[in-house]
Amino acid sequence: MMGISAGFASVFGTPLAGAIFGIEVLALGSVSYDAIAPCVVAAFLAEMVTRAWGVHHTIYTVTQIPAMSVRGLLAAMVAGVAFGLMAMLFAETTHAIKRLGLRLIPWAPVRPFVGGALVAGIVFSIGTAHTARFLGLGIPEIVAAFHQQLPPYDFAVKSFLTSLTLGTGFKGGEVTPLFFIGATMGNALSHILPLPASLLAGMGFVAVFAGAANTPIASTLMAVELFGAEVGAFAGIAETGTLMLVSGPNSPTTLNLMPDTHIVVLRADQIVGPYEEALDRLRVRQDGKPLPRTVNFITGPSRTADIEQKIELGAHGPRRWPPRPWSSRPSRAP
Repeated sequence: MMGISAGFASVFGTPLAGAIFGIEVLALGSVSYDAIAPCVVAAFLAEMVTRAWGVHHTIYTVTQIPAMSVRGLLAAMVAGVAFGLMAMLFAETTHAIKRLGLRLIPWAPVRPFVGGALVAGIVFSIGTAHTARFLGLGIPEIVAAFHQQLPPYDFAVKSFLTSLTLGTGFKGGEVTPLFFIGATMGNALSHILPLPASLLAGMGFVAVFAGAANTPIASTLMAVELFGAEVGAFAGIAETGTLMLVSGPNSPTTLNLMPDTHIVVLRADQIVGPYEEALDRLRVRQDGKPLPRTVNFITGPSRTADIEQKIELGAHGPRRWPPRPWSSRPSRAP
């Protein structure tokens, strides 16, 4: 588990997701809580070593996040179903090709040769000018899915070629192709769903992987680490360990008060000294506009002693409140 966590964190620059991925991918329905601490340590150390070597990860930026609405929520649910079906189709296609190969080509060493020949034949018969973007990891195409409209069939072609490659005996290389499939599928769905292509690309990026790998928690954390948490802390105040959260169309105050456990992930550059510095930063961000309707300062879990002078947690807000400062990743524009 520690090795998986470390590898995932160092390759993708997502230590929180890596820590949970190592546990979740091997959990098979039950999470080993004893493994959390060593997996977290392994993931963060691996990421630190990667950065110490000067290795930089690809930055994926969701450029448009609309205000929450019923219409948008329904569209997101439809997209989620589509991404789940895509993950299932990818897995079923890969297994079907593998079964067909076992039946038609009993001698194992020949199967990868035939599979490679088929992929090469498809690529060169159509022409590399049209198919080169489907070869290899395809990171440039993934990045493009966040910034421009792509041909709506890209995800299907990549899915088939990857299934053909894996089904005929080649090993490894599933994760980044799944990111490719998800991001380009999200981009294609923007033609029919009322959500920005960039947002759908980000949703597909993690959702198809979550469905194929059966790791929804790790994939959710990965979305936060890669794309930023829309509902997150505006500033962490080091003086007292307090969070300052501001309300807005995409971050209503109820989201900070309703959960029983409120996990906040904030960048290291969001931590300031005294309260005054946090308020100054908020004024700069508003740039002359009115301040948000609500600004909450949170220093710990909700607690009260109104009844018999006994401390009760979770009376008016979250019962558990573990903030997690992270990384030297450059700040995104507010």
